[in-house]
Amino acid sequence: MRNIVGLRTFGIFMPILLALFFLESSLLFGLVFFTGVVGIGFLERKVLQKLYLLAVPRLSIIMTMVVILLTACALIFSQMGVFNKFTPTLFPIIITTVFIEKFSIMLEEEGTLNTLKVITNTSIIAITIFFLLKLPGLQVFVYTYPELLLISVAAQILIGKYTGYRLTELFRFKDFFKTR
Repeated sequence: MRNIVGLRTFGIFMPILLALFFLESSLLFGLVFFTGVVGIGFLERKVLQKLYLLAVPRLSIIMTMVVILLTACALIFSQMGVFNKFTPTLFPIIITTVFIEKFSIMLEEEGTLNTLKVITNTSIIAITIFFLLKLPGLQVFVYTYPELLLISVAAQILIGKYTGYRLTELFRFKDFFKTR
């Protein structure tokens, strides 16, 4: 998505990790929780920035806030009878802690508008991956013929060699192309 389409995300693995979190919980719970994390990221940035903390204590505080939010969401939703199958595990806690830290750094360095664009791109890609991973035929195919994953490696090599325009650049520079 970055090399061909031109969509920036929070790192290479964050959309995949979010998609796995959505698979582990559910898409709706994952999106609700992800939105809560983004909100906490805004608040966390304001409060912790004033304290001038070192990285490890700051990450510990963020992880504690994520655990509290995840536990609260799981309890509230189970009382409401929604998302009964979800139980808090370490995997989403680690993902969201890393996300909040990256989110806070990007807010500081690039501003709110660029950060929201990247969050939107990350969410769109994570949801797309979620639906791809939910395809039962694809799961059976990959587990039955794992050697076909080499096709993915070949595709990645082709993408790595591509140096042409990204799709977003075609829209961005459309006026330039018209003048030629």
